[in-house]
Amino acid sequence: MAWKCQDCRYFEPDSGSVKAEMGGSEAMSSYGDCRRSPPVVLPGRQMEAAAGGQLYRPIDRWPHVQTDQWCGEWAQRDEKRLGGR
Repeated sequence: MAWKCQDCRYFEPDSGSVKAEMGGSEAMSSYGDCRRSPPVVLPGRQMEAAAGGQLYRPIDRWPHVQTDQWCGEWAQRDEKRLGGR
């Protein structure tokens, strides 16, 4: 068996909201989040502050990976526990 993210217990496929946030392309279906470790904080998006200054809101996300990638933390998916996902 090839150890790919799509078969790992820590892989969570993208939801429709993530696809829309990243451009809404059908190609995004080959991506998902690796939930092996806690989310990381990324630089925020620039927003206008009420006083006319600039405000940056940090974003927290799990690492975004492709289904055919792999790493040394791979673990077999437990189909019964996850309801066949």
